[in-house]
Amino acid sequence: MSRGYRIRMYQATATAHSEDEFGMDLCLLDILPPQDMLALVRSELAKAGWKKTQDGGMQTTIAGATVKLTADGSRITVSTKETKQITSRGTSQAGAKSQAEASAKSAKDELARKVTKKLMEIEPEIREQVQQVLQKVYVEALQQKARTLGDVESIDERRDENGELELTIKVRV
Repeated sequence: MSRGYRIRMYQATATAHSEDEFGMDLCLLDILPPQDMLALVRSELAKAGWKKTQDGGMQTTIAGATVKLTADGSRITVSTKETKQITSRGTSQAGAKSQAEASAKSAKDELARKVTKKLMEIEPEIREQVQQVLQKVYVEALQQKARTLGDVESIDERRDENGELELTIKVRV
């Protein structure tokens, strides 16, 4: 003789969330007045695909991370985040909920490591892109400054074997 049993299962969900960021100060050389240097930075970033934000800054996405330039142009922040939905089952609502919360805590630790690793991996790429933009800004700023000093006779841009830029501007005063 067999007997039927009825077991009621409950389901609960929890969300694990982790985010991290790092920042870089953007210190520009005083080749031109600060507002002109910032305008050149904004122009070059726009050419590189950055978009203006509501707060007056600029923003883009690189390798899944959000990269922002502050409105005053003094800092670039890089942030990324991860979210994971956890579902657990149990024989009681409280049991399912506590198991989901425990799993979410464990998943949050895992997500924190994943987010930090992602930032560490993309940092060199972001720094390289920022350096390329700054190099273009400095070239343009030097050319503008030379035009204010007199008649520009020639501008010569060369790269050495290491990829470093050498800029020579001849000005007739």
